[in-house]
Parts: sequence; C-alpha cells; structure tokens
Amino acid sequence: MKYFVDYMRGDGLVKTLTPYEKDRLFSRQAVVTLETRSIDLSKGWIFKDGKLVELSEDSATLTLYKKKNQVFGAKMAAQFDRVLKDVIMSGGSYADVKTEMERRDIELCRLENELNELEDKHALLEQKLIAQEVKARMKKGGHLYHNVICAIAKDETPYLKEWIEYHLDLGIEHIYLYDDDSRIPIVDTVAGLNEEYKSKVTVKVLPPTNQSRQRFAYSEFLRDYEAKVKWVSFLDIDEFINLKGVPVKKFLSRFEKGDKIGEVKMRWLTYGENGQEAKTDLPVRERFTKVSPWTEQVKDLGKVFVRCAAIESVDYHANELGQGLIRVDCNGLELPHDKWEEYPYDEAAYVEHYYTKSLEEWREKISRGSADPCWFREHEEFYMHNPDMQP
Repeated sequence: MKYFVDYMRGDGLVKTLTPYEKDRLFSRQAVVTLETRSIDLSKGWIFKDGKLVELSEDSATLTLYKKKNQVFGAKMAAQFDRVLKDVIMSGGSYADVKTEMERRDIELCRLENELNELEDKHALLEQKLIAQEVKARMKKGGHLYHNVICAIAKDETPYLKEWIEYHLDLGIEHIYLYDDDSRIPIVDTVAGLNEEYKSKVTVKVLPPTNQSRQRFAYSEFLRDYEAKVKWVSFLDIDEFINLKGVPVKKFLSRFEKGDKIGEVKMRWLTYGENGQEAKTDLPVRERFTKVSPWTEQVKDLGKVFVRCAAIESVDYHANELGQGLIRVDCNGLELPHDKWEEYPYDEAAYVEHYYTKSLEEWREKISRGSADPCWFREHEEFYMHNPDMQP
C-alpha cells in the first residue's frame, strides 16, 4: 500500500495517495511503500526512520513536533519584538504594531509568490533547454552502427553461437558482449565463429564491481559507444528478438520519423521446458516451442530498442528517457511513463524468452548466480513457469 508524507507542512502526517496527488507530487514530498495490512488514518500516523509510527499525546515524535512548533513560535515572537521596538521608537501605538506585522506578512507572501513564479519559469526554461539538447543529439548523424545489441553473459557457452548468429542474420549490425567472468572466456567462443559473424562481435571483459554488474555493463557500453550507435537493445542470452521476418533496420525506420520517439517496447513471449528434464545439444529455439502459462503473469514486461542519445538513465526493461521523448509499443502506440500497456501477441514484434529451459539447465542457471546482487533465483521458480513438471 502506498502513502505519502508531505514534508512541506512540517508535520509528516501520513495520508493515502489520491489519483490527483499521484500526478502532482513534488520534490518536497516522498512516496513510501509500507509493509502493513491496514492502518486507521483517523488516529494520526507519521513516517519516521523508515517506520510507520502512531501519533499520540505521549508520543516522543509528537513532542518533537511540538518543540519544532515552539522554535517556530520563538522566531515569530522575535519578529514581533523587533516590529514593536520599531513602532514604539517611531511614536506609534500598539495597534500600529499589529498593522505593521500584517503588512510585513503580506509583503513576505508577495515576495514568496514572486520567487515561486521565478523558480517555475526557470524550471520550465531548463526543461526546454534539456529537450532541445536531447533532440539535437538524436538528429546527429555519422553513427558507426544503426542498430546493435548489448548483453552481459556468464558461462553461457552452449548458447552463444546460436544466439549470435540468429541476431546477426536478423539484421543486427553489431553485438557488444560483456564477459562476466566466464570459465570459458567468451572471446574464445567468438573466435570459433566464421569470419562473417566474428567481425561483427566485440567482447569486453567486465571488471569487478559491487554494484549490479548488468547495469554496470550497460553504463560502460553507453560511455564508450553512445556517440557511435543510433539504436541499442539490451538483451540477455536467453532472449531472441522476433520481428516476424522484417529486417531490423526496416522495422526501426518507422519510428525514426520526427524526433519524439526515444524507445520501442517489445513484449516477452515466455517459453516453457517442453517436458524436458535434461539438456541436449539441439538449438534452443528448436527444443522449446511451448509457451509457458507464466507468460500471462509477466505480460507487462519485455525488452526494448532505444535510441542511445535518448537515454537519461539505463535500466533492464525500460530506460529513463530525455525530456520531451516518448516510449511506444512496436505498433507505434504511445505508452505512459513507467507503464507498459497490455496488447495481444499478434503484434509487429516480440521477444522470445527461454527463461528456464530444461530442469537440468535451470539448476545450472541458479548455480551461475545473478548479475544483479539484489536478485536471486530459486528452485521453485521452475515449477511456477512449468506447472506440468510439478513433482
């Protein structure tokens, strides 16, 4: 359940979030997600030190707020004393003190309103300048590659050849692979490809890092190649882009008219284990042809093609885009910020997701660990994706 705390008021009172308030949150407010069954808002609550605290007369927190109000009152008293002294020195009456206090309050409110208006104008101008800068970057030509894939991999040797060749045949112009300490170096696997494919793959060894290695790899890619690449798709090795026979460049060309579209979303179509417990040497796309019922549970997820120049902050499934840019689905329908619309699978494109593969391969996947230190796979997940294999 989501609540927000309005720090501008200074009392930190917890309120439920109305639809209007969700759209009108400012930096002085904070949204908090509370692990609680229910709360009685009539009692009065605050959000303090990451916890929900009931506000009561004997609450230490209430005492703290009272002290804050006392400090504020002391400041007002000092202001009153200064006005009183000024009025008396000028021969005025006590009534004149009240009038002068009111005049100063009105003047202060006027100045605060003027300041707020100036800040709003400055923020609007800043947004326009940022939007112009982003659009200028997007219009800039001279890219080395029109479209590429960036991926991070660890011990994915049995799957790399099929995955690389499939996407290069699809029309991907180049692939950047970041090796996350694979036992068999990815560069050795790529060396075994024929020259046509090998020349279109760049392998980078990922240095040690305590943060999400996946996000770190994507950030490294943008740092080194943002100016050289127009479109990038951040994929995993268990994901295959399906454009229904349309070459990549032709598919993306429909989204290049104008300078508003920054990202194109493609939904996941998740495949199950096809009743297989053991791994075989057959290609992944031949072995697994049965769609998992779990697809319905992740119908709002997928991957994207995104213009490098449009990215403000990189992420796994959707990126933070520059000011004024929009995200669309692969049919060209605009998607609201941070929301993935639902639509049928018979669309222009989707991403085939072979998440579990066979039971043996799922166990291997768990043993490899995760590129994100906050994400862990569990054995039971296999049966969530493949309920027909329940023991």
